[in-house]
Amino acid sequence: HHFSRAENWRKAVHYARESSKRASKLSRFADASRILEQSQSWLLKLPDDQSRREVLIDTLLELERTCETLGARERQQAIIHQLHELLESTEDRARLAEVYIREGELQTQLGQFDNAERALEKSLGIRRDLSDRVGERNTLRSMGYLRWRQEEYEKAVALNEAALAINRQANDVEAMAIDLTNLGTAYKSLGANGQALEHLEEAIRLYETLGNPFQRTYTLVITANVYRDQGDNEKAMQYLQQGMEIQAKHHLTLQQAFTVTSMANIYWDQGKIEESLRLYKDLVQKNRNVGYAEGLSNSLLRLSERLLSLNKPEEALPYLLE
Repeated sequence: HHFSRAENWRKAVHYARESSKRASKLSRFADASRILEQSQSWLLKLPDDQSRREVLIDTLLELERTCETLGARERQQAIIHQLHELLESTEDRARLAEVYIREGELQTQLGQFDNAERALEKSLGIRRDLSDRVGERNTLRSMGYLRWRQEEYEKAVALNEAALAINRQANDVEAMAIDLTNLGTAYKSLGANGQALEHLEEAIRLYETLGNPFQRTYTLVITANVYRDQGDNEKAMQYLQQGMEIQAKHHLTLQQAFTVTSMANIYWDQGKIEESLRLYKDLVQKNRNVGYAEGLSNSLLRLSERLLSLNKPEEALPYLLE
């Protein structure tokens, strides 16, 4: 704010982006989006040179991520289109490949799987032309997610195994942990719980050494869900409680939504109906508070389904309409 009042636009933009990152870490995604939108108007006051264009592209990539979380799909699509226009005539093929990933992931979310595949194939082609192994790994992960959404779980496993092989070769421990988590999810979907747990437990051990609470708690929740599938609710709750402690310590509000969902499901399985409904309602409010659109829609649907199963349509209807 002060640098903008002083018309020091370059520093104003720099601190706006830092502020947006801070807001996102605190799950204040609407604030993060607003700050980045403001910074774009300041960017236009700088000379139209290569430096400004690069910062604009980075800012748009950051804004696209906040739109993803907020569920602002039309704005997200407009940003991707703008990024294509900025990059198509440049030599910056690495960032163009990243934009194709964003496009592929958005189309995957929208269920436009053919469009998603075309975008991701373009990204993979650019990555391989550039001999960009890290970029190739990122594209393979997104392709694995596409196949997982298409319920082609064996293909999802193969793509995530390919990404993991790249990271093992580079000894990139944090990236290996992410791929192991993705593989655990894919194996869980295949019903191969033993292989799922093998990969997930390895990921948890790596995250413990890395000190990454965000990814660690996500992996703990998936592991808990595997144990729930096996009928071991006691073991599942141990992992969820561990995740909740980490999330509370590090103020990971968004991640708590995943943990609370799994806890509510287990309470429901155990016949603890009132406790389960209380958690579902708690979850709806948490997602409302942080503006996590996809999480809110999912939690509203899950709560309404539970109420309908209890023959409470009047209580379920407002949640369904929302």
